[in-house]
Amino acid sequence: MDNGDGTTAVTAFEGTSATLDIAAAADNNSSVGNFMSGLVVPDGSYLRVKPTPSGTFIVSGSVTFGPNTYYTTSTNGSSGGCLTSTTGPAQECTVTVPSAIVPAWENMPSTLTVTDGTPNYKIRVRFNTSNSVGLYPIPPAPNPLDHYEIYPEPPQTSMTLVSQ
Repeated sequence: MDNGDGTTAVTAFEGTSATLDIAAAADNNSSVGNFMSGLVVPDGSYLRVKPTPSGTFIVSGSVTFGPNTYYTTSTNGSSGGCLTSTTGPAQECTVTVPSAIVPAWENMPSTLTVTDGTPNYKIRVRFNTSNSVGLYPIPPAPNPLDHYEIYPEPPQTSMTLVSQ
């Protein structure tokens, strides 16, 4: 999060090996963490945030295209996505997307003010993962439509500020 012009920026969560299951949290309407707990945030006003995930995702899901449903397998394909099978259930697969994919800054619904180390609001970021995997044809199969890989898609996010 930052003050709007990048001169005062705070990273609330990084350098950890924790895995955040945003899909399970979205399904259960629950939290994946309390990232500002114990964090020293300089006093000031903060206007925007940038939810920035790691480039490594554990993907498990399916996509229906035409008459078939394609499920993730535990194996990566030649293009780095999850190989697919028309036989379920979906299996977990680890996919790494290019690090050049960086989200844009998002304006907060209101200004977050930190006074004496205490913010006036809690930030809640919700993830809609209902369309968070995509099916892509991968050549050079004899017919490119015979070979698909599944990749993660950016989840839709929404943010609210909740009174302390």
